[in-house]
Amino acid sequence: MKHRQRFLLGIFAAGLCIGAMMGYVCSSPWAATPAPAKELAASEPIQDVAAASSADGQRSAPATPQVFSLRGEADFLNTLRSCIGHKCLAGVPEGASKDRLALLTPPGRLSSSVGDALRQILMANGVDAEIISTTHAPPYGYGKSHGYTRILRLAPSSLVESVVDLNPSGEKLQQVLVQLVRWHCRISHVAAHTSLLTVRLSDLLSAPSAELEKVLRFAGSGKLSHRALDKAAETLAEARREATAVEDRALGVSEAQRGALDQALDEELASSHNLRDWPCKTIWVAGAPADVSKALSPDCSMPHTTCSVPRDRCEQDGSCGKGSKA
Repeated sequence: MKHRQRFLLGIFAAGLCIGAMMGYVCSSPWAATPAPAKELAASEPIQDVAAASSADGQRSAPATPQVFSLRGEADFLNTLRSCIGHKCLAGVPEGASKDRLALLTPPGRLSSSVGDALRQILMANGVDAEIISTTHAPPYGYGKSHGYTRILRLAPSSLVESVVDLNPSGEKLQQVLVQLVRWHCRISHVAAHTSLLTVRLSDLLSAPSAELEKVLRFAGSGKLSHRALDKAAETLAEARREATAVEDRALGVSEAQRGALDQALDEELASSHNLRDWPCKTIWVAGAPADVSKALSPDCSMPHTTCSVPRDRCEQDGSCGKGSKA
């Protein structure tokens, strides 16, 4: 009887082991143990500017809704650079009493709404800096020329939306597109040396708490609570309403207009080697609205600003390649 019980118990145990082996686990001492979960590499959230960055700091392009994306949009987004870290200049300009933080947004109701919200958020969260909201591209040269400690640049959700926001009349969209691309070209060139963070509008509106944390850390704010971030995100409510209106207008851009915008962007990127050529082409594009040209060009009269490069002085008064596409 005892032998029979042992025999049955042995069969029962063998069955358990076989069943367990089919599930990739067995109680045998030689059974494989699950590999520990791969530990994520620590990274500074502030360096993840809404998308992964390559080794040289070039920002890769996040996905954009196809209805708004131009043919060369991904290539354009890859030109938008940031400069974060100890190698980036971030000094207090001579004669200034504190850090000077530039908040660069292009003209337009949506951009202005986002800029106003960001300014309120920065001021409400302990950023001890003079905040300068402007549409003017910084002049060339190092920090002593533009007079900023850090620069925060707002990048578009899509170029079509940004162009429509900048020029609601729907006229001269190609020229405005080229102006906008050259404005971003100038800012990215400044990112070669000056502390600069690029934040994409779509990322800011879709994941506000995460993006605002990056913005506030970059601007020098201390440790942030979830409550403070949630409250800051609420400040973007008006910007979301404006974004919806701009999206509706962008959907109204005709196929013919989109085709013309595709061609204009392709030509601009090809002729400038993807905006790597220095200096960037003039913002005073032939046939473009003069008020937009003026708003986007450097302003040499701003405090702590020195236009030491001739290109900046002629950009201010519109004499750089006036009447040409150069």
